[in-house]
Amino acid sequence: MLEKNTMKLKSLIISLLFSISVSGTAAADVSQEFLDMIHPAHHAGQIKGSVKSCSSEFNMSGTLVHVPGISVSTRLGNKQEFKLLSVPEGNHSLVFEYGDQILHTVKNVTVRKQTLTSVAPITLCPDNDGDGYNLMADLDDANPAVHPGAKEICDRIDNNGDGVVDEGCSYRKCPKGGNFCLSNWNNSNRIRNAGKSTKQDPPLIQQSLSATTELKP
Repeated sequence: MLEKNTMKLKSLIISLLFSISVSGTAAADVSQEFLDMIHPAHHAGQIKGSVKSCSSEFNMSGTLVHVPGISVSTRLGNKQEFKLLSVPEGNHSLVFEYGDQILHTVKNVTVRKQTLTSVAPITLCPDNDGDGYNLMADLDDANPAVHPGAKEICDRIDNNGDGVVDEGCSYRKCPKGGNFCLSNWNNSNRIRNAGKSTKQDPPLIQQSLSATTELKP
């Protein structure tokens, strides 16, 4: 019996590898029969749920949904739904991963054998610049130096979103190698290029030459 199951498992693995090489199917999208060989169905359940994107700017298609530590996963497609098959009985975490970002984690998902477990609807939102503020909360999700509560630096940008650029910043206090800033931004046209001397050119002294005309009688 053991030899028979081993042969069947080998056959399923070869079939799976062939389907991946031919169709480009993701390794996570394994057949139900293969999963049942690893986690017998009578000791496993399923997890399903729905997701939505926090913004039309984020296409969550391809997001990996998986249970850490076990070989159960799937990827989000065009539908806003997912289902994990043959999840071993017990308490698990459910992780949503996009690229190298963990978008969301659902903890303590209880799975019972031969039972379909539903999780509450989930909203996925990326943090593209890695500053701790996601796409909807960030001021500029492409610049890690710009977010709520950010420290104002000499970069001619409103880093913290308070409507003031480089407040409390003087060109004399700018860090070495930093861009120029002036405490009075309206006077920034006085010194234009970063890296140039902060000394003002001395005012030009214009000499007034008086000409006398001698009148002849």
